[in-house]
Formats: sequence, C-alpha cells, structure tokens
Amino acid sequence: MKTTLLIYILFFCAYQVDAQGSNVSSGAMFEYLLSPGYSARSRSLGGVHSLLLTDDPSALFHAPALLPSSKQQQGAITYEPYLLSMDRYALGYTQPISDSLVVGGVIRSVSRGSINAYDEFGTPLDISIAPFGISLSAVSGYAFSEDFFLGSAIHLAHDHLAPSSDYVSSTVSATALLFDAGLLYRISGAAHLSSGVRHIGFILDDHGEQGSSSLPASLYAGISGAIRNELLSVWYLEGEYYTVGDLHIKTAVELVFPQYLTVRSGMRFTPQDVENLFETISGDRPVRAKYSKKTVDLFSLGAGLAFPINTALITVDMAVTFHTDALDPTTTVTLGFAP
Repeated sequence: MKTTLLIYILFFCAYQVDAQGSNVSSGAMFEYLLSPGYSARSRSLGGVHSLLLTDDPSALFHAPALLPSSKQQQGAITYEPYLLSMDRYALGYTQPISDSLVVGGVIRSVSRGSINAYDEFGTPLDISIAPFGISLSAVSGYAFSEDFFLGSAIHLAHDHLAPSSDYVSSTVSATALLFDAGLLYRISGAAHLSSGVRHIGFILDDHGEQGSSSLPASLYAGISGAIRNELLSVWYLEGEYYTVGDLHIKTAVELVFPQYLTVRSGMRFTPQDVENLFETISGDRPVRAKYSKKTVDLFSLGAGLAFPINTALITVDMAVTFHTDALDPTTTVTLGFAP
C-alpha cells in the first residue's frame, strides 16, 4: 500500500529522480487543469462533454459549440476535490452578443499544498512539492442555423511546481497557449452529432530542467439520441483520442423528470492497448484478446435540481465518481445561474 501511494504521489507531481541527478517535469498540472467536463453534469455522465445541450449554465465548461443552444446570460462555478487534498475550481460566464453569437470567459485553477513522500518501508523521503495551475479562457459559439453550431476557445495556461529536496531546490514552471474548435449538428429533433479538437497549441515558456512539458491535445466525436414521453431520456456515446496514445470511450444516460429534477449515470471504457487495437481493426495484425479488451475505469452517478426564482434560474448539480485511479475526484459540485 505504501509503495502504491508513493507511485501515485510521484506520478501526480511528475517528479522523477535518475542516477545522474534529477529531472523535474514542468507542465505536470496541465492534464488536470485542462481536462474536459469541468462540471458535475459532465462528471456524472462518465465525462461526456460535447453533446450536453439544454439550458445548462455549466455548458461553457464543456465544449464551445454548445453555447448557442442557450440565448441568455449564464454563469457557473464548480468545485472538485481530489484525493491527496488537491482542489480544482472553475468559474465562468457567457453573454449573448446577437441571436447567433455567444461569447464568454472561464477561469480554472488546480492547487495542492506541500506533498511529502515516503518509501516502501515508511521512511520519509526528502521530497516536498507544491503544485499549482491556473488558466484563463475565452470561448465563443456561433449558430449558422438552428441545426448547425460552431465553437472555438483559446486558453492561456500556467503550471507551477515548487519542489524542494536534496536534488532540486529551484521552482519549475510552464506557460502554454492552446486552442479548441468544435461543431455540433442536429441530425433530427432527437439526435445530434459532435466533433472537434481540444488543446492544440504550443509552449510559450518552459522552465523544466529538460523542457519536458506536454499538452493534453485530443480529438473527439460523439452522438446522442433522445426519447420524450412523460420524461426526457437522453443517451450519449462519445469517443476521445489523446495524442499521447490514450483512448476514452464514454457512454451515459440522462433522465430529465418534470419539476426540474435530472438523474444521470455514465461509464468510461479504456482499451488496454490503443495502438495495437487500431492495427487489429484495420487488419494489419491478427485479432488478439488483449488488443480488443476494454476496461471500465470509471463509473459515475449524479443528479441535478433547477430552481426558478422569478425570471432567474438557479441550478445545483452533484456527481459521485468511482474510479480505479486514486487521483480522480470522488465528488463534484456545480452551481449555475441564468439571470
């Protein structure tokens, strides 16, 4: 158990010590700072983020192409505690400029107090790291028609690590400029398609010892369908491929009841070997069980309430995430408002 905890701590901080000395990786917080689904609604749907329509104030955290689906001012704040006492926050606001154009801004932050590590025998290691990350984002969405939306975003992100040990005493950091672009298309009144790219950009400034920062760039696509009877039932399927080689396949169901209650559940699948899985599908390699095997690495549940107050709408959403990775959050809370 102590060995596992040590691995988690070292992985989380991207702190590696080699036989020659030390390699401290800047940019270690970008993955947590810029990951999609910065809301309880997305978390409760297994991380689905590109298809979340309806008047949801937290849509600005998901994908910019969603913004034109709402024609009013909206704002939201998210709080997400991780294990190891790391906290993640997001605050955003959107403003319609015209019937077709919506713009907004988002501030995100990730912070953690000083981390002390121990070896497998419980002996304290002289390693203490205080990670911090912050990003500023400008988002926009444009409706070409009632069925076709485009969105874009630009992010300025800063990552800061302050390690202290026998090996390293200097602070390392990285600053990056990133871009998102996506589209949302209504196939029919009950079905939608989404596609886009996230976090395509470059490092502006890297003060890591080896200039080893990396960006969590990805490609995504999704489809959703809805059935309306006494309640609205929506099914989601979304895939996201990261340039580092990870593939996430997410599926979820959302039930919208009358009187402003919504119940949600989702799962995320991760293939064991993405590169060889693709080669197997293309026929370049024979089918082998380990290439096509998928693992459920995330299961989530959540609910949301909406409270109309005069002409305003207040929303409260909560998600609980069950994950095999101890670094993933267990709870997420999002408060939204539409004046």
